[in-house]
Amino acid sequence: MSKKKLAIVSSYNTLCGNATYSAALKKEFSKYFDVETFHIDNSYFKLKASVGQQRIEEIVSELGRFDYVNIQAEAGLFGLTPTQMIKNISKCIKACENVIITIHRVDYIESNQNLFRNIFINPLSFKKELKKRMRHYITSKLITACKVLGRKKKVSIMVHTKRSSKYIKQVFKFPQVHEFPITFLPENNRNSVNENVEIYKREMQEFYKLDKNKINVGIFGFLSNNKGHHTAVEAAKLLGPDYNLLIFGGQHPGSIDFYEMGFYDQLYPKKVYPNNHPYIANLINQLQTYRDELHEGQMQEHLVKIKNFYKKNTTQNEGDSVEPFKFDESQFNVKMLGNVDDEAYIKYMRACDFIVLPYFETGQDGSGNASIAFEVKHPRVLTSRAKHFFELGKFYKNCFSTFDIANPIQLYQKILAWDDSTDKLHSKNLATALESYNIENNIKKHIEIFENAKIINTHNSPEKQL
Repeated sequence: MSKKKLAIVSSYNTLCGNATYSAALKKEFSKYFDVETFHIDNSYFKLKASVGQQRIEEIVSELGRFDYVNIQAEAGLFGLTPTQMIKNISKCIKACENVIITIHRVDYIESNQNLFRNIFINPLSFKKELKKRMRHYITSKLITACKVLGRKKKVSIMVHTKRSSKYIKQVFKFPQVHEFPITFLPENNRNSVNENVEIYKREMQEFYKLDKNKINVGIFGFLSNNKGHHTAVEAAKLLGPDYNLLIFGGQHPGSIDFYEMGFYDQLYPKKVYPNNHPYIANLINQLQTYRDELHEGQMQEHLVKIKNFYKKNTTQNEGDSVEPFKFDESQFNVKMLGNVDDEAYIKYMRACDFIVLPYFETGQDGSGNASIAFEVKHPRVLTSRAKHFFELGKFYKNCFSTFDIANPIQLYQKILAWDDSTDKLHSKNLATALESYNIENNIKKHIEIFENAKIINTHNSPEKQL
């Protein structure tokens, strides 16, 4: 008996979280279906609008021959404007008979009170509020499109948090919505990584020439505005030379552009590094300042040694001297290790003694880095108290620790206070959570949704209120 056919519409085989997730889904889906992926991203539209639309038409012309379709509805992949994004996703939905729309962020909107108040009180906050409302507009239009098209097609929505699922059901009266956290690793990978921790630690120490006696704190992900690397660096300064902060990740490909010398580059050439990404420039400046402070401190200690030497040696014998100053690099405990491939990424994540995710609030519904950290059964994960980590905690209960956003002192103190009992608690709870939330059950959930999908009678949806 031949397998049914499944199409996945997403970014694919490129350096981004969405593409990595789609690749993990394809690998596991292939056990049940003949799977084909259709790559889409906004680079088509940046080249020329007609090129982007041509790619959409190519995808749409193919989708009708598949039994099931999964559209990874990262809106920015489907166009450059909200109208274009929704129009193109809608075209794809219309071409399908049975489709799951995966939404990775659901933006909420509050009363207009905040908007009007911020016009007068805080113009910067007002700008942020407008951006938030634009994102909500995209979310609203996308879900409305699913609701309308679901009257003729079998349309389901998959989200990554219980909060978003509840919101869509209650506010949009869309009943066919389901939730499941992001997952990547099949069972054999999860077990293998956890069983070879000591081997991976030695590999990482040897490859990066790390001191075996130091405790390694890892931070993972692209160097982008929401990641909070500055918080981790400040915590590393407090932790001191017995700890290393290992920064895995580089600049996001989407933020790479032609460099142009800016006003501040010319005004402060020694302070602002020539990088057209302000976040990375600020991070480099922070690290250089930290290294300069260490250098200055060591130099002062050396001068004290010289002074004491000459106090004790009023008559200098031949050969008597103080060794020339040399900066002790081991005191500088932050290592920028750049991007690594997927296999090394997973190994090194498990090899670190701690994993720190100091993200700012972004409105995202999930974190791929947190998901991988849980899947490799790492008991020492510390996340900021961003809302998506709160939501992740509903699936992975008491599996990780948290600290306030942008609070390096609290992060530093939590690392210092860590004990074996916390390891045992987190390990036990992770084992329980992973029995339910894994890539195998994620795929089974999708299959169940496909098989039980119905044409939606939106007029009879529950009328519950928030």
